[in-house]
Amino acid sequence: MATENDGRPYAFFGHSFGALCAFETARVLRRGEETLPALLGISAAAAPQTSAFRELVGVGMAAGPEALTMITGPISEKLLRDPLLLADAYTPLLADLVAMLQYRHGHEPALQVPVAVFGGDADAVASAGQLAQWGELLAEPRTPRLFPGDHHYVVARPEPVVEELMTALRAALPSTAVRAS
Repeated sequence: MATENDGRPYAFFGHSFGALCAFETARVLRRGEETLPALLGISAAAAPQTSAFRELVGVGMAAGPEALTMITGPISEKLLRDPLLLADAYTPLLADLVAMLQYRHGHEPALQVPVAVFGGDADAVASAGQLAQWGELLAEPRTPRLFPGDHHYVVARPEPVVEELMTALRAALPSTAVRAS
């Protein structure tokens, strides 16, 4: 980042596994004393210091392949009719699931970065309580903003999510150029 940083503010937004990636990337930047994002957007992911995701995947593995739809949403008939296409479509998801199962949270000081936490009010993967637990890892905990829907709430109606994200980003911009301390 140091060689690519032109001084402009930037933000991270991650949904599900992407939220964990965004969070960990911000922590790596802090360790390297790099400029942190102006905003960290977290969506539809249980806080990583809990075992919620590993427990969910364990239950899903015991329930069989149809339990995957809890995370992925419905599987299209086209994919179900073509095993090779199904394998191609699900390989990246399975890689994400394996990475999340192998992840072990390491304690570090709270991130000093503005944050916005989003989720679906009917999400079986990341409940409102699990989203709220992100506050334990952040210097500025926020109440999660819930939208109607399940784990894929942002796909069904992206406009209100983008609007909230932009509002959070505008609020965070005056405090950009935050350096790791």
